[in-house]
Amino acid sequence: MVERILLAVFALTFPLVAYVSTLPPERFRNEITEWGDQKSAAYTQFVDYRKRFGTNELVVVTWPRCNLDDDRVDEVTRKIESRLGGLAERVFSGQRLFRQLQDRAKLSEPEALKRLRNVFLAPAGEGTGVGFYLSPSARNNRGEVVQRLNDILKNSGVDPQTAAFAGLGHNLYSLDRAGLESPFRMVPQIMLLAFLLTLWFVRNFWLAFFINALGTYCGCFAFNIIHLADVDMNAIIWPLPTLTMLLSVSASLHFLSYYRKATESLLTVETCNLKVNREARRKICRDIARQARRDATWPILCCSVTTGIGLLSLLLSSSQPVRQFGQFGALSIAAATGFMLLFFPPFLTSIEYALKQLAVKPSPEEAVDIGGQLEGEHLDGWSRLAALTDNFRWPIVVSGVLALLVCTLGVPQVKTGSHLQNFFPDGHEVLSDASQVEKHLGPLGSIELLLHFTDPDRQNNRLKVQGLSALCGQIIKQTDIESCLSAATFAPKFKRKPTPLQKAAENNRVGILKQEMFDAGLFCSNVEKSEETWRVSCRYGLSGSLDVRAVSDEIESLASEFFVRDGRLVFPGEELSVSTTGEFVLFDHVDRQFFRELLMTYAVAFLAITIVVLLVLRNTRMAFIALLPNLFPAVIVLGMAGFLSKSLDVASLMTASVALGIAVDDTLHFLLWNGPIEQRMRYCGKAMLQTSMILGASIVLYAFCGFLPTVRFGILLSGMMFAALVGDLLFLPALMACFCGQKK
Repeated sequence: MVERILLAVFALTFPLVAYVSTLPPERFRNEITEWGDQKSAAYTQFVDYRKRFGTNELVVVTWPRCNLDDDRVDEVTRKIESRLGGLAERVFSGQRLFRQLQDRAKLSEPEALKRLRNVFLAPAGEGTGVGFYLSPSARNNRGEVVQRLNDILKNSGVDPQTAAFAGLGHNLYSLDRAGLESPFRMVPQIMLLAFLLTLWFVRNFWLAFFINALGTYCGCFAFNIIHLADVDMNAIIWPLPTLTMLLSVSASLHFLSYYRKATESLLTVETCNLKVNREARRKICRDIARQARRDATWPILCCSVTTGIGLLSLLLSSSQPVRQFGQFGALSIAAATGFMLLFFPPFLTSIEYALKQLAVKPSPEEAVDIGGQLEGEHLDGWSRLAALTDNFRWPIVVSGVLALLVCTLGVPQVKTGSHLQNFFPDGHEVLSDASQVEKHLGPLGSIELLLHFTDPDRQNNRLKVQGLSALCGQIIKQTDIESCLSAATFAPKFKRKPTPLQKAAENNRVGILKQEMFDAGLFCSNVEKSEETWRVSCRYGLSGSLDVRAVSDEIESLASEFFVRDGRLVFPGEELSVSTTGEFVLFDHVDRQFFRELLMTYAVAFLAITIVVLLVLRNTRMAFIALLPNLFPAVIVLGMAGFLSKSLDVASLMTASVALGIAVDDTLHFLLWNGPIEQRMRYCGKAMLQTSMILGASIVLYAFCGFLPTVRFGILLSGMMFAALVGDLLFLPALMACFCGQKK
């Protein structure tokens, strides 16, 4: 009766759990600027920059034959201003900038073209485009902006299919869309593969169906936790529900190992003869399920704790999404463990799975050696593996230690990056559009140089603009920066040797220019504090591999020295401070910070799990032996990634701590099982192989989703699972044979 009630609860709550787990598309947002440590100096500096100059989320569009003579450029520009309303700020185009330089700066056509080259005009030719910055309110609804922009292009005679879109604002929109759609398309395939593999292993349709239904229930519950916490989904948190589902399936398969053992001990020849009686059959199946739950609860809870520790170690990260992954992941795994222990044994009882394990159905007249029949399954294969690890224990141990030492050298060589190519595969529409826009307009990556003057003197206006112009020339000449945008770009030409009257007039013209540059986001001032800041946007191509940190340091050093003569600032009475910031500088800082934190979180997780394993096993030597193979997943896979110069991202880096917690599960099941290695292989080895196959083979399907952060997460976690399997089935038994006298 109790079993039926529990299964009814599961069946009735399943639709509700599945329904609540659905998230609207607008709840999927990748705000990369908010992923780092919001208390760090780099982030504080970035926030101050954004307060001074506004958002830098640029959206740029161009199309074939879009040039200074194309009437559609002005039409699109006007419609963006009128139809996007408060969603767009600082709308501009190559035509407007060109006319501004001619009308306001009084530049000749060749001089105006020269200044716009590689800034918002093609390096060679007159290709241009239209651009605008997203307002703060538009950042929460980038999809609507893109949809309206497409409608504007259609109404202006431009085919959106032939247009190319780029800029940070559009890139973040593309990340949101690709990060939601691409991985989501792979979820049905992952669920189907997990079901087929489970069916192959258990050879019972309804058992495989329930195991995966229970996994889906747990995965949806993980979605519910995120939804009820009112947290937006992003590329980092996205794999969590799928991972929870697969771990639930793995836990169920481990439970079956204990169920098999309980069946052997309780399902004797005498009890088999009770099969003619329905109630007696149900009772023996219920007793077996209860015995299995008693035997499995402690190991499964220990494994849940170690997995939770691996996830909770991510709380030490300064990144909010990473912390949320760890927090929600630990809660999800705890809930999944509870659901499995609550619902799975009643299901096994209801289908009388203990009796269905038999190869033949005995009758009251037949005498069947139940234990012998079950024990004979796969005995030869696991016996041979146990013999292999025993006979070649020292070569296996030496090879494993050498592999760990060699791959450890590759871990520091792991590269990180948040540049565009790190999110999308080669040939993706986003990359091709960015390449086309850069050829048509100029580089889109930027390092924002800020020159902060205190006690500014109006008489120095002209000298500062001239200094900016000369500084930009030096930056382009001495660094990998391709072009610079500053107030000097829009300033009038000054007399080489002006009279005092001309100098005063030019200073007045720069005063007018300051207001125009304030509107353009290139200048800001605070009269009360007697401060002013000039911004130089140092542009570089996104298709390259610029070392943002190194170039930022070069620019800062160059700017600091440029305005100093004989140890004194060239503007008497003023003080100057120089800094670099911007979204791309912040992204680079976040990448480096994540790699440092990876080592910290992994070390903490390893230490905490070591303590747990020591408490569980109550044997120092066995605890050391248990943890040594579990260095395999992260060290081998990340070390190989370092040797192969593969660029990783946030989601990739956190797999190390996650994999450590998961990998220890199999080790604990193996070590907590009483008996010689051969018996451990037969019971636990089978479950370890099955769970690793299901988890590794299913999660690796994310490699085909087309969104690189999820692709890497799937590949790395899958690789770590198979590396952990090798460690547990070869390295661990060999270590036990060498140092604990555990032989077959």
